[in-house]
Amino acid sequence: MNWVNPIISFSAYLGLFMALVIGLQKTNSARKNRYFALIIGLLSLQILKNVATDTLGFALHPAIYLALQGTCLFIGPTVYMYVRSMLPREPETALKAWPHFRLGIVYVIVITVVVLVFQNHESITDTITPLIAITLGYTVMFGQIFHVLWYFHRCLNRLNWYQVETQDHKLTSRLQWMKVSIWVMAAVIVLLIIPFLFVTAMGELTVLEYLKQAFLLAISFAINYSAIQSFNKPDVVLTVLAPSVSLPTEKASQWQQMTQDLNRLMDEQKPYLNGELKLDEMAALLTSSAADLSQFLNQQYGKNYKEFMNDFRVNEAKKLLSEVQETQDSIYGIALESGFNSKATFNRVFKQKTGLSPSEYRKQAITDRSTS
Repeated sequence: MNWVNPIISFSAYLGLFMALVIGLQKTNSARKNRYFALIIGLLSLQILKNVATDTLGFALHPAIYLALQGTCLFIGPTVYMYVRSMLPREPETALKAWPHFRLGIVYVIVITVVVLVFQNHESITDTITPLIAITLGYTVMFGQIFHVLWYFHRCLNRLNWYQVETQDHKLTSRLQWMKVSIWVMAAVIVLLIIPFLFVTAMGELTVLEYLKQAFLLAISFAINYSAIQSFNKPDVVLTVLAPSVSLPTEKASQWQQMTQDLNRLMDEQKPYLNGELKLDEMAALLTSSAADLSQFLNQQYGKNYKEFMNDFRVNEAKKLLSEVQETQDSIYGIALESGFNSKATFNRVFKQKTGLSPSEYRKQAITDRSTS
Protein backbone atom coordinates (compact mmCIF):
# COMPACT_ATOMS: atom_id res chain seq x y z
CA MET A 1 0.00 0.00 0.00
CA ASN A 2 2.83 2.37 -0.93
CA TRP A 3 0.36 4.59 -2.78
CA VAL A 4 -1.40 5.50 0.48
CA ASN A 5 1.41 7.45 2.13
CA PRO A 6 1.72 10.12 -0.62
CA ILE A 7 -2.03 10.70 -0.48
CA ILE A 8 -2.27 11.08 3.27
CA SER A 9 0.94 13.11 3.41
CA PHE A 10 -0.45 15.53 0.84
CA SER A 11 -3.68 15.78 2.85
CA ALA A 12 -1.74 16.54 6.02
CA TYR A 13 0.22 19.36 4.42
CA LEU A 14 -2.93 20.65 2.74
CA GLY A 15 -4.65 20.63 6.14
CA LEU A 16 -1.86 22.61 7.78
CA PHE A 17 -1.90 25.10 4.91
CA MET A 18 -5.70 25.48 5.12
CA ALA A 19 -5.53 25.89 8.90
CA LEU A 20 -3.00 28.68 8.42
CA VAL A 21 -5.06 30.42 5.74
CA ILE A 22 -8.33 30.25 7.67
CA GLY A 23 -6.70 31.10 11.00
CA LEU A 24 -5.06 34.25 9.60
CA GLN A 25 -8.17 35.58 7.87
CA LYS A 26 -9.13 39.08 9.02
CA THR A 27 -12.91 38.79 9.12
CA ASN A 28 -15.63 39.81 11.51
CA SER A 29 -15.63 36.26 12.89
CA ALA A 30 -11.91 35.45 12.76
CA ARG A 31 -11.92 34.20 16.35
CA LYS A 32 -14.73 31.76 15.63
CA ASN A 33 -13.18 30.53 12.41
CA ARG A 34 -9.94 29.78 14.22
CA TYR A 35 -11.68 26.93 16.01
CA PHE A 36 -12.35 25.36 12.63
CA ALA A 37 -8.75 26.01 11.59
CA LEU A 38 -7.53 24.38 14.80
CA ILE A 39 -9.64 21.26 14.12
CA ILE A 40 -8.09 20.90 10.66
CA GLY A 41 -4.62 21.49 12.09
CA LEU A 42 -5.03 18.91 14.85
CA LEU A 43 -6.23 16.25 12.42
CA SER A 44 -3.30 17.02 10.14
CA LEU A 45 -0.85 16.61 13.03
CA GLN A 46 -2.32 13.19 13.77
CA ILE A 47 -1.49 12.15 10.21
CA LEU A 48 2.03 13.59 10.28
CA LYS A 49 2.70 11.81 13.56
CA ASN A 50 2.10 8.49 11.85
CA VAL A 51 3.92 9.15 8.57
CA ALA A 52 6.76 11.32 9.84
CA THR A 53 9.47 8.83 8.89
CA ASP A 54 8.29 8.62 5.28
CA THR A 55 7.54 12.32 4.78
CA LEU A 56 10.23 13.97 6.89
CA GLY A 57 12.95 11.36 6.45
CA PHE A 58 13.53 10.76 10.16
CA ALA A 59 11.72 9.32 13.15
CA LEU A 60 10.20 11.71 15.66
CA HIS A 61 11.70 11.97 19.10
CA PRO A 62 9.59 9.98 21.63
CA ALA A 63 8.73 13.16 23.53
CA ILE A 64 7.48 14.85 20.36
CA TYR A 65 5.56 11.75 19.25
CA LEU A 66 3.78 11.36 22.60
CA ALA A 67 3.08 15.11 22.76
CA LEU A 68 1.44 14.94 19.33
CA GLN A 69 -0.52 11.92 20.51
CA GLY A 70 -1.73 14.07 23.40
CA THR A 71 -3.21 16.58 20.99
CA CYS A 72 -6.15 14.17 20.74
CA LEU A 73 -7.27 15.77 24.00
CA PHE A 74 -7.66 19.09 22.17
CA ILE A 75 -9.93 17.73 19.43
CA GLY A 76 -13.08 17.30 21.52
CA PRO A 77 -12.95 20.73 23.20
CA THR A 78 -12.10 22.43 19.89
CA VAL A 79 -15.09 20.86 18.14
CA TYR A 80 -17.30 21.88 21.09
CA MET A 81 -16.05 25.48 20.94
CA TYR A 82 -16.55 25.49 17.18
CA VAL A 83 -20.16 24.34 17.57
CA ARG A 84 -20.92 26.91 20.24
CA SER A 85 -19.31 29.77 18.34
CA MET A 86 -21.23 28.91 15.16
CA LEU A 87 -24.62 29.22 16.87
CA PRO A 88 -25.93 32.82 16.79
CA ARG A 89 -26.76 34.48 20.09
CA GLU A 90 -24.63 32.01 22.02
CA PRO A 91 -22.67 33.60 24.90
CA GLU A 92 -19.12 34.67 24.04
CA THR A 93 -16.91 31.67 24.68
CA ALA A 94 -13.38 32.93 24.01
CA LEU A 95 -12.52 33.59 27.65
CA LYS A 96 -14.30 30.42 28.75
CA ALA A 97 -12.56 28.17 26.25
CA TRP A 98 -9.25 27.52 27.98
CA PRO A 99 -10.61 25.42 30.92
CA HIS A 100 -11.75 22.82 28.37
CA PHE A 101 -8.15 22.46 27.20
CA ARG A 102 -6.56 22.13 30.65
CA LEU A 103 -6.37 18.35 30.56
CA GLY A 104 -4.64 18.35 27.18
CA ILE A 105 -2.19 21.07 28.21
CA VAL A 106 -1.26 19.26 31.43
CA TYR A 107 -0.87 15.95 29.58
CA VAL A 108 1.42 17.39 26.90
CA ILE A 109 3.61 19.18 29.45
CA VAL A 110 3.86 16.22 31.83
CA ILE A 111 4.52 13.58 29.17
CA THR A 112 7.16 15.76 27.48
CA VAL A 113 9.00 16.45 30.73
CA VAL A 114 8.83 12.83 31.89
CA VAL A 115 10.17 11.43 28.62
CA LEU A 116 12.93 14.03 28.30
CA VAL A 117 14.10 13.57 31.89
CA PHE A 118 13.70 9.85 32.41
CA GLN A 119 13.94 8.20 28.98
CA ASN A 120 17.49 6.96 29.63
CA HIS A 121 17.18 6.58 33.39
CA GLU A 122 18.01 3.00 34.40
CA SER A 123 15.71 2.96 37.43
CA ILE A 124 12.73 3.75 35.21
CA THR A 125 13.46 0.93 32.79
CA ASP A 126 13.85 -1.44 35.74
CA THR A 127 10.64 -0.28 37.46
CA ILE A 128 8.29 -0.05 34.50
CA THR A 129 7.95 -3.54 33.08
CA PRO A 130 6.50 -4.16 29.60
CA LEU A 131 3.20 -5.20 31.20
CA ILE A 132 2.98 -1.95 33.17
CA ALA A 133 3.92 0.08 30.10
CA ILE A 134 1.26 -1.63 27.98
CA THR A 135 -1.38 -1.17 30.70
CA LEU A 136 -0.56 2.53 31.07
CA GLY A 137 -0.51 3.01 27.32
CA TYR A 138 -3.91 1.43 26.74
CA THR A 139 -5.41 3.25 29.72
CA VAL A 140 -4.25 6.58 28.33
CA MET A 141 -5.46 5.81 24.79
CA PHE A 142 -8.90 4.65 25.90
CA GLY A 143 -9.09 7.70 28.15
CA GLN A 144 -8.39 9.92 25.15
CA ILE A 145 -11.08 8.17 23.12
CA PHE A 146 -13.62 8.57 25.92
CA HIS A 147 -12.67 12.26 26.24
CA VAL A 148 -13.27 12.92 22.54
CA LEU A 149 -16.56 10.99 22.40
CA TRP A 150 -17.81 12.71 25.55
CA TYR A 151 -17.27 16.13 23.95
CA PHE A 152 -18.96 14.94 20.75
CA HIS A 153 -21.95 13.96 22.90
CA ARG A 154 -21.99 17.47 24.40
CA CYS A 155 -21.88 18.97 20.91
CA LEU A 156 -24.87 16.95 19.73
CA ASN A 157 -26.82 17.86 22.87
CA ARG A 158 -26.06 21.53 22.29
CA LEU A 159 -27.18 21.36 18.65
CA ASN A 160 -30.39 19.49 19.49
CA TRP A 161 -31.18 21.94 22.28
CA TYR A 162 -30.58 24.93 20.04
CA GLN A 163 -32.71 23.54 17.22
CA VAL A 164 -35.65 22.93 19.55
CA GLU A 165 -35.20 26.19 21.42
CA THR A 166 -34.94 28.51 18.42
CA GLN A 167 -36.98 26.79 15.69
CA ASP A 168 -34.62 28.59 13.30
CA HIS A 169 -35.15 27.44 9.71
CA LYS A 170 -32.27 29.58 8.46
CA LEU A 171 -29.70 27.45 10.30
CA THR A 172 -30.76 24.13 8.85
CA SER A 173 -27.73 23.76 6.57
CA ARG A 174 -25.26 24.78 9.25
CA LEU A 175 -26.78 22.51 11.87
CA GLN A 176 -26.78 19.62 9.41
CA TRP A 177 -23.12 20.25 8.52
CA MET A 178 -22.05 20.20 12.16
CA LYS A 179 -24.15 17.18 13.07
CA VAL A 180 -22.95 15.11 10.12
CA SER A 181 -19.32 16.07 10.78
CA ILE A 182 -19.53 15.01 14.42
CA TRP A 183 -21.24 11.72 13.60
CA VAL A 184 -18.63 10.94 10.94
CA MET A 185 -15.75 11.61 13.33
CA ALA A 186 -17.42 9.50 16.01
CA ALA A 187 -17.91 6.67 13.49
CA VAL A 188 -14.23 6.75 12.54
CA ILE A 189 -13.28 6.43 16.20
CA VAL A 190 -15.69 3.59 16.92
CA LEU A 191 -15.18 1.63 13.69
CA LEU A 192 -11.45 2.12 13.16
CA ILE A 193 -9.55 3.38 16.21
CA ILE A 194 -11.09 1.12 18.86
CA PRO A 195 -10.68 -2.04 16.70
CA PHE A 196 -7.13 -0.84 15.98
CA LEU A 197 -6.30 -0.94 19.68
CA PHE A 198 -7.75 -4.42 20.16
CA VAL A 199 -5.97 -5.78 17.08
CA THR A 200 -2.72 -4.26 18.37
CA ALA A 201 -3.14 -6.21 21.59
CA MET A 202 -3.63 -9.45 19.65
CA GLY A 203 -0.59 -8.82 17.46
CA GLU A 204 -2.35 -9.22 14.11
CA LEU A 205 0.13 -7.17 12.12
CA THR A 206 -1.54 -7.50 8.72
CA VAL A 207 -4.98 -6.43 9.97
CA LEU A 208 -3.28 -3.75 12.07
CA GLU A 209 -1.67 -2.18 9.03
CA TYR A 210 -4.95 -2.15 7.09
CA LEU A 211 -6.79 -0.50 9.99
CA LYS A 212 -4.06 2.09 10.37
CA GLN A 213 -4.15 2.96 6.67
CA ALA A 214 -7.94 3.09 6.68
CA PHE A 215 -7.87 5.44 9.67
CA LEU A 216 -5.36 7.77 8.04
CA LEU A 217 -7.28 7.74 4.75
CA ALA A 218 -10.49 8.61 6.61
CA ILE A 219 -8.83 11.61 8.26
CA SER A 220 -7.30 12.61 4.92
CA PHE A 221 -10.71 12.54 3.25
CA ALA A 222 -12.18 14.62 6.10
CA ILE A 223 -9.45 17.23 5.74
CA ASN A 224 -9.82 17.48 1.95
CA TYR A 225 -13.61 17.59 2.10
CA SER A 226 -13.58 20.27 4.83
CA ALA A 227 -11.09 22.34 2.86
CA ILE A 228 -13.29 22.20 -0.24
CA GLN A 229 -16.46 23.00 1.69
CA SER A 230 -14.82 26.01 3.38
CA PHE A 231 -14.58 27.53 -0.11
CA ASN A 232 -17.82 26.20 -1.60
CA LYS A 233 -20.04 26.99 1.39
CA PRO A 234 -18.27 29.51 3.65
CA ASP A 235 -21.60 30.64 5.11
CA VAL A 236 -22.17 27.08 6.39
CA VAL A 237 -18.69 25.94 7.37
CA LEU A 238 -17.30 29.31 8.46
CA THR A 239 -18.86 32.42 9.95
CA VAL A 240 -18.85 35.35 7.55
CA LEU A 241 -20.73 38.59 7.13
CA ALA A 242 -23.75 38.22 4.90
CA PRO A 243 -23.70 40.73 2.04
CA SER A 244 -26.32 43.43 2.22
CA VAL A 245 -29.06 42.84 -0.31
CA SER A 246 -31.51 45.43 -1.56
CA LEU A 247 -35.05 44.16 -1.38
CA PRO A 248 -37.22 44.28 -4.47
CA THR A 249 -39.92 46.95 -4.35
CA GLU A 250 -42.68 44.35 -4.03
CA LYS A 251 -40.88 42.56 -1.17
CA ALA A 252 -40.12 45.83 0.61
CA SER A 253 -43.79 46.81 0.43
CA GLN A 254 -44.83 43.38 1.71
CA TRP A 255 -42.46 43.59 4.66
CA GLN A 256 -43.54 47.12 5.48
CA GLN A 257 -47.10 45.85 5.76
CA MET A 258 -45.91 42.87 7.82
CA THR A 259 -44.13 45.26 10.19
CA GLN A 260 -47.35 47.17 10.79
CA ASP A 261 -49.41 43.99 11.21
CA LEU A 262 -46.83 42.48 13.57
CA ASN A 263 -46.67 45.60 15.76
CA ARG A 264 -50.45 45.74 15.95
CA LEU A 265 -50.67 42.03 16.80
CA MET A 266 -48.05 42.26 19.56
CA ASP A 267 -49.74 45.32 21.10
CA GLU A 268 -53.32 44.13 20.95
CA GLN A 269 -53.30 40.34 21.27
CA LYS A 270 -49.95 39.82 23.06
CA PRO A 271 -49.33 36.39 21.48
CA TYR A 272 -45.95 36.17 23.23
CA LEU A 273 -47.78 35.36 26.47
CA ASN A 274 -48.61 31.96 24.99
CA GLY A 275 -45.48 29.92 25.60
CA GLU A 276 -46.72 27.12 23.33
CA LEU A 277 -47.21 29.33 20.26
CA LYS A 278 -45.19 27.89 17.38
CA LEU A 279 -43.69 29.72 14.43
CA ASP A 280 -46.28 28.44 11.96
CA GLU A 281 -49.12 29.41 14.31
CA MET A 282 -47.69 32.91 14.67
CA ALA A 283 -47.37 33.14 10.90
CA ALA A 284 -51.02 32.13 10.52
CA LEU A 285 -52.05 35.05 12.74
CA LEU A 286 -50.29 37.31 10.25
CA THR A 287 -51.73 35.43 7.23
CA SER A 288 -48.17 34.62 6.23
CA SER A 289 -46.02 31.49 5.93
CA ALA A 290 -43.52 30.26 8.51
CA ALA A 291 -40.65 30.63 6.02
CA ASP A 292 -41.60 34.24 5.17
CA LEU A 293 -41.96 35.19 8.83
CA SER A 294 -38.62 33.62 9.72
CA GLN A 295 -36.89 35.44 6.85
CA PHE A 296 -38.61 38.69 7.81
CA LEU A 297 -37.48 38.50 11.45
CA ASN A 298 -33.91 37.63 10.49
CA GLN A 299 -33.67 40.41 7.89
CA GLN A 300 -35.54 43.16 9.71
CA TYR A 301 -34.63 42.45 13.34
CA GLY A 302 -31.54 40.23 13.10
CA LYS A 303 -33.28 37.68 15.31
CA ASN A 304 -34.94 34.33 14.98
CA TYR A 305 -38.52 33.70 16.08
CA LYS A 306 -37.66 32.54 19.59
CA GLU A 307 -35.40 35.50 20.27
CA PHE A 308 -37.99 37.95 18.97
CA MET A 309 -40.71 36.53 21.22
CA ASN A 310 -38.41 36.33 24.23
CA ASP A 311 -37.68 40.06 23.97
CA PHE A 312 -41.37 40.77 24.56
CA ARG A 313 -41.58 38.16 27.30
CA VAL A 314 -38.63 39.68 29.16
CA ASN A 315 -40.20 43.14 28.94
CA GLU A 316 -43.44 41.72 30.31
CA ALA A 317 -41.55 40.01 33.13
CA LYS A 318 -39.70 43.23 33.97
CA LYS A 319 -43.03 45.01 34.28
CA LEU A 320 -44.46 42.30 36.55
CA LEU A 321 -41.32 42.13 38.68
CA SER A 322 -41.39 45.89 39.17
CA GLU A 323 -45.06 45.97 40.18
CA VAL A 324 -45.25 43.18 42.77
CA GLN A 325 -43.80 42.91 46.24
CA GLU A 326 -41.05 40.40 46.97
CA THR A 327 -43.39 38.21 49.01
CA GLN A 328 -46.06 38.05 46.32
CA ASP A 329 -45.91 36.20 43.00
CA SER A 330 -43.15 33.62 42.78
CA ILE A 331 -40.47 33.83 40.11
CA TYR A 332 -41.90 30.72 38.49
CA GLY A 333 -45.39 32.25 38.47
CA ILE A 334 -44.09 35.39 36.78
CA ALA A 335 -42.20 33.24 34.26
CA LEU A 336 -45.40 31.45 33.27
CA GLU A 337 -47.39 34.67 33.23
CA SER A 338 -44.81 36.24 30.91
CA GLY A 339 -44.95 33.38 28.41
CA PHE A 340 -42.00 31.24 29.46
CA ASN A 341 -42.50 27.50 29.81
CA SER A 342 -39.85 26.83 32.43
CA LYS A 343 -38.11 28.67 35.22
CA ALA A 344 -34.67 27.61 33.97
CA THR A 345 -35.26 29.11 30.52
CA PHE A 346 -36.73 32.23 32.08
CA ASN A 347 -33.71 32.75 34.36
CA ARG A 348 -31.23 32.17 31.54
CA VAL A 349 -32.92 34.42 28.97
CA PHE A 350 -33.72 37.16 31.50
CA LYS A 351 -30.14 37.39 32.75
CA GLN A 352 -28.77 37.26 29.22
CA LYS A 353 -30.86 40.27 28.21
CA THR A 354 -30.75 42.34 31.42
CA GLY A 355 -27.54 41.27 33.14
CA LEU A 356 -29.52 40.45 36.29
CA SER A 357 -31.38 37.40 37.49
CA PRO A 358 -35.17 37.88 37.96
CA SER A 359 -34.82 37.89 41.76
CA GLU A 360 -31.99 40.45 41.57
CA TYR A 361 -34.04 42.62 39.25
CA ARG A 362 -37.05 42.48 41.60
CA LYS A 363 -34.94 43.41 44.63
CA GLN A 364 -33.44 46.30 42.73
CA ALA A 365 -36.90 47.45 41.62
CA ILE A 366 -38.16 47.31 45.22
CA THR A 367 -35.13 49.25 46.43
CA ASP A 368 -35.58 51.91 43.76
CA ARG A 369 -39.27 52.20 44.59
CA SER A 370 -38.62 52.59 48.32
CA THR A 371 -35.97 55.28 47.84
CA SER A 372 -37.98 57.31 45.36
